[in-house]
Amino acid sequence: MCLRSHSEVRAAEQRVESLMAQLSEERQHNHDRSREIAAAREAAGEASGTPPWRAPAAMERRLLGTERPSDERARGLEMQRELDLLQRWKGDAMGLLHRMQMDMSSVQEQYRQQLENNQELQERLEKMGQQARAAVSGMPPTPSYLTSPPLSGP
Repeated sequence: MCLRSHSEVRAAEQRVESLMAQLSEERQHNHDRSREIAAAREAAGEASGTPPWRAPAAMERRLLGTERPSDERARGLEMQRELDLLQRWKGDAMGLLHRMQMDMSSVQEQYRQQLENNQELQERLEKMGQQARAAVSGMPPTPSYLTSPPLSGP
């Protein structure tokens, strides 16, 4: 029974490791997509004929609060989209953590039950040992011909 608990704990740990690996892969995937989007935006800026030295001016307008309304709207939409993505990622991560907590709680409960079962079995074994010792001490000695190995044939 104890081996089963250990194997269940190992299985839960492997699930956690697997989920952590998936999370790491998702982060890497998101990072790669962010780089691709940045490169596409940069290429779109080059395709539109915006010279590279104009990009700092756009940032300066943003910092000074002198953006045109269309720039502000586009930036607001972009920020909203990023916020939605982050909230979805957070929800997924929280769901994952909740499932991991539930798995760990389940394994802990199974371990506790197994420990109680093992303690009960240990107590039974001790009682049986005491009964066996009491039975042996109350019996007359066994004749040696009953305890010696049988003779082999000619």
